[in-house]
Amino acid sequence: MYESLIPRVGVYYPYYNINLLLDLDRLNGFILNNSEVNFIFYIWCEGKLIFENKKVAYVDEDSNFINSQLEFKFSYSKKYFDKIGFYELIVESANKEKIFFDQRIEFTSYGNYWKQDHKSFMAELSYKFSDPRVILQIENFKEYIQTYASVHIDIEKNLDESLAVVNPYMS
Repeated sequence: MYESLIPRVGVYYPYYNINLLLDLDRLNGFILNNSEVNFIFYIWCEGKLIFENKKVAYVDEDSNFINSQLEFKFSYSKKYFDKIGFYELIVESANKEKIFFDQRIEFTSYGNYWKQDHKSFMAELSYKFSDPRVILQIENFKEYIQTYASVHIDIEKNLDESLAVVNPYMS
């Protein structure tokens, strides 16, 4: 039993708004009944916390979340840094009790980025500590860098290839 899940991370791109939508149905049955769970969304830039938002979700007597979705929104303004950073999602027991049966429970979590007159895109959150891609990136680049999956499927040519694209630089 655990009191928290492994934190998730994603990239903070300056000037973009972020919408983080969490599907909590995947956590149902992996948590003690009648629990309270904190979901905390942090954004870090140049070693400073620039944004924090906390939401509490409740689990019923059948070990299911009462609300199946949570949403975090961040709207960029000039008071925030114009440098690349990262955001972090912490999932923990509100009462510091051991309520999770597994720390690595998978649940859908994507960051949706948008900016007026610019391309919008989505990026999946990675595990902060246990994803080999994250560990290797930090080892090689000394910081967290987002990877994007590029997939090409062509049924007629029996082709299904994918490539992880890493771009550590803002254009």
